This record gives sequence, structure tokens and C-alpha cells, in this order.
Amino acid sequence: MFSHTRLMLLALAAGTALLAACGGSDAPDSAGTALADRWLRLGEEPRAEVLIFDRALPPGFSALLNPDATTDTPAEDLVALPVHPEGVLLGSSLIRRTDGANLIWVMVDVPGRTIEETLATVSQQLDETPWQVTGGQGQEAYSLLSFQSTRSGDIQGTAVVQPVPASATFELTVEREGSRSTLTVARGAIYPLLDADVADDLRILSTRPGLVAAAGLRQDDRIVALGATNVATRAELDAALSALASVPGAVASISYLMQIAPPLLVPPPAFAAPTGLGLPDSFPAREALDGLLVLEYSWAREPAGVFYQASLISRDATSDVADRLRAGLEAGGWTILDDSPFGFATQMVFEHEVDGVGGVASVDLFDVDEDYTEVLIRIQTDPTAGN
Repeated sequence: MFSHTRLMLLALAAGTALLAACGGSDAPDSAGTALADRWLRLGEEPRAEVLIFDRALPPGFSALLNPDATTDTPAEDLVALPVHPEGVLLGSSLIRRTDGANLIWVMVDVPGRTIEETLATVSQQLDETPWQVTGGQGQEAYSLLSFQSTRSGDIQGTAVVQPVPASATFELTVEREGSRSTLTVARGAIYPLLDADVADDLRILSTRPGLVAAAGLRQDDRIVALGATNVATRAELDAALSALASVPGAVASISYLMQIAPPLLVPPPAFAAPTGLGLPDSFPAREALDGLLVLEYSWAREPAGVFYQASLISRDATSDVADRLRAGLEAGGWTILDDSPFGFATQMVFEHEVDGVGGVASVDLFDVDEDYTEVLIRIQTDPTAGN
């Protein structure tokens, strides 16, 4: 459970930051909205719908939470997601997958509330009918609650409460060549880090690429104050940086992730062959695979050599595809070491003595759509070849 929760939390944290970025613009195609859209599409299949809503909930959200409701269902009988009463809606997103499942993100900020206060309210809200809290997890960076609907086993949820930096910048005062300068540093963390090597007397030994260097901090500067707090030692500087987490104006962020399974089995869409995907130039035996549509490919460099694999399809009969593959391999200087039936498929083992490469390919009906023939090919290069 922890690994699943951890992966989900990483996605939640990134999604929260991206949707928060789009919250400041009323333009539906703002850069923040586009950024959130691109992030949420990562790993999703091409037919999955990804929609971003700035400062609004997804249309049909209530219908997804109440699949059995009718126009005559009283409003008080409808299930709703209880959000913090002082929450400010930043936005939401909807991912609808081809199996009918829906993932809905709702991002809310609660200004002026601590994490403890916010968590207490959210815990109470999500543990009242028609919701039930089923678990929790907490650490300094966040607190997490898992919950579910008491009316439907198809609706599961996660709420993550985490702090947001109370200010967008902080100030460093430094002594430089006998005078003092105040630098305004962009703040990207609850507990900011200084990307610099700092001596015990707070003299800057060197800086690294980062926010403080961009703000103008230089080698041989000496830090004398952080905001209104004078500092003279590393311990005092570290304490002042940590204290930024509790300055007035703190904001608690709540990320709700709703996972709504389809109430009925949704038939998969008809298979559609991809277009525009090609093998990389370095892929061995590319010429032997000409005329096939590439479904997917991968390659990895390891001590034992470079490993390539690909899945390709064709509308042609399996025998015709196998014949073309044989001819293409032989024309490219490959030697077919074995060519035999493997179940209902044809399997070929081949090598290229000059290049120190060997591989195996199978030709069979495509199990997703038997109107197609699929070629699965795996090739390993000689580890001593190339660089």
C-alpha cells in the first residue's frame, strides 16, 4: 500500500503545483493550464480525455458521483464532495479513460490555516455519511487521508493536505565591499535552501546555479540578516530559514483525487492503427521491417550490450509478413539460424556476424485485432561493438 500511495502522492504534488500555476489566469489556454494538461497526459493512452478547469469543477461531476440519480432526486439526497468551508477553489481536472474510469482532481487552498487545523476539518468532513475515512498517513511535508463512498464501492478518494510557501520571495542582507545590500530571493520551498557554500562566519565561499545566485549573491559576500532577523552564525541562519515556514500568511493546500470506476463494463473501443511512429535510426534491421506499422519500441544500453525491442503490425497475412521479413533480413546481411513454427506463430533466430548483433522475431496474429499480423522483434548488440 505504501508504494502505491507514494506514487500517487508524487503525482498529486506535481498536479497541485501545476494547477495552482494556472489559477492566476482567467485565460483557458494560459501557460499554467497548458502545462498541467501536458503533465497529466504523460503515460495516458492517446484516447484518454484530459480536461483542465480553471477555478471550476468538471461539468458532470455530480452525475459521476450519483450515477443512479434522476431529475426527480432531491438535492439533499445527492452525494457531493465536501470541501473545506474556507477553501478557495484553484481548479480541477478530469481524466476519462477508455475503460470508463474517471480520475478527478480538485485543488483547494485554505488561506490563514495551519495544516493541523485544515486536516482536522477535512478529517471530520470525510468521515460523515455518505463518506468514510479508511486510512491516513502523515509526515512533515504532508498529511494524507484515504476515503470512500458509503453508498458505492466504485468511488474511492484521497485527500492530501500540505503547506504552501507563505510568500513568493524572501530577503537576504549581505555585506559586500564595505557596504550592505539587500537581495530579493525567489522562494520555491517551505524551508528554503541556499545554493551556496557558506563559511561559519556566513561568508560565501562559492555559489551554485540556483535562486540565490540569480538574485545576485556573490562569492565573498557575507550574510548579515534574513528578512528582519540578524544572523551571525550558520546555526542562526538555518534557524531563520526554518522560521520562514511559520511566518504569517501561511496557506494550506488540499488536493482531492477521486477515482470513480465505471458502474458497468465499458466495451473497449475498436483498435485504430497508429500513424507517424517510426523506429530510431540506430535500431538494427530497420530495413527488414519496412512497410510495417510501429506500435511501440524500446532500447536500453547495459553492460551486456544494447537491447532493442519493437512491436509492429501489418494488414497482410502472417505468411506474407514472414516471407518479407526473411527476405529483408537476408538482404541486409543477416543470417537466419533458425526458422520454425512456435505454436501458431513463426519464430526466427538471426545474427549479423559483421556487426556482432543477434536477435529473435516472432510473426503471429495480433491478439488485439486479428485482422492484423504482429511482429515482435528483440535484438541485442555485442557489448564490444561501438562505444
